[in-house]
Amino acid sequence: MEFLSTYAYLWPLIYLRRHGTPQTVADLAEHDLIHYVTTLGGRSGGFEHPDSGVYRTLPMSGPVVVNNSDAYNAACLAGLGLIQAPEIGVREHLARGELVEVLPRYRSEPMSLWLLYARRRNLPKRVRVFMDWVAELLRPVLAPLTP
Repeated sequence: MEFLSTYAYLWPLIYLRRHGTPQTVADLAEHDLIHYVTTLGGRSGGFEHPDSGVYRTLPMSGPVVVNNSDAYNAACLAGLGLIQAPEIGVREHLARGELVEVLPRYRSEPMSLWLLYARRRNLPKRVRVFMDWVAELLRPVLAPLTP
């Protein structure tokens, strides 16, 4: 089963109170980005955003580079800068007012989330049960992909 997850651009209120709220991508030159890389020592491309059907990257300064979602969210909540995170991972912070979505018109296109398994002629029942269980857990929080 395939589901969709969207990315939002988020800032904590404490950051916005100190630095103001950007209204355009050009305004981001005056703000900080929390850089996320998959491997420490890697380089972040910057702020990725859709522009006329293609994705562009805007280099941005930032005080920290992280390589896991816990550190990413914690750095943002501490007021260190902007994050680009899957909405599902920050939903509770948004509901509590700890984070604010900025630049919503630049939201990324939804990304697919897949459950992969080895293809076999006879799929073990426990694998099918697990797949159905995961799909049922995700259904309320992710938008199902319509065929």
